[in-house]
Amino acid sequence: DSCIDELIDSVTASNPGCAVVFRPHPQYVRRFPAKMQAIAERYANREGVVMEDDFSKPSTMDQADVLITDWSGIAYEYAEQNKIIKPSHDFEKDILMAAKNISRRYASNKSHNEELVKNADAIFDVVKKSVRMKAREKLLLRVACYLHDCGKYISFVNVADCSYNIIMSTEIIGLSDRERKVIANVVRYNTQELGYYKSISKKDELGVEDYMLVARLVAIMRLANCMDQSYLQKIESMNITRKDDELVISVATSSDYTLERGIFRENVDFFEEIFNLKPVLKMKGRR
Repeated sequence: DSCIDELIDSVTASNPGCAVVFRPHPQYVRRFPAKMQAIAERYANREGVVMEDDFSKPSTMDQADVLITDWSGIAYEYAEQNKIIKPSHDFEKDILMAAKNISRRYASNKSHNEELVKNADAIFDVVKKSVRMKAREKLLLRVACYLHDCGKYISFVNVADCSYNIIMSTEIIGLSDRERKVIANVVRYNTQELGYYKSISKKDELGVEDYMLVARLVAIMRLANCMDQSYLQKIESMNITRKDDELVISVATSSDYTLERGIFRENVDFFEEIFNLKPVLKMKGRR
């Protein structure tokens, strides 16, 4: 905020007709509400200057011709999206490693988490084309899988909300504030009922697009999670295919799969409502 006025004045003076979008960092808004209010009031009626502080909506950064920022990760994200630079480092691996470290810190079950990720990946790969899901959304799903029960470290009674609070209070380098919020809500509604948009949008600060993303990832996670409900990794082999309006999941196991089959049936309706595909579990071997 030390040079925002000079910066905006300089840009608007040298580029007549140029639209300037001022998007503060979410943490700045939370920590300095008085300063944020003062800035908003100064530019409330300034033609050509837009204040973007509703973080539940997608950022306009994707449409920007020029980005002016401090020494921030947002500069790298903008440059990568606009193909200004070609990344030589796989930052997604760093994000997943950070999620695994957080999971280990809160004593989550490593074997179950890896099984959950494997199941979720397989389901995602089959349904992604029908709803045009992106590779980045698969990354968010994976992170949510690793962190889905971290709240058990604090409370077995209130796991969902504790997990949500842990994720929202933990910075993961490489994830935006919006992405962290999506992950936190996926983890929360993995076990809590996901209400209709109007009933949760204000509480969770989710826009319509992010709400739909959360719903899709929750549907996938619930189905993937119930397939290892006993935490014993009973699946020996699995094949998932789409056949007309059905998602056929063929599982081979020599173990008793009664618990998983029962929980699976409880999650069929929600998945079908979100993807318009009915999950069907087919067993090979012991049942």
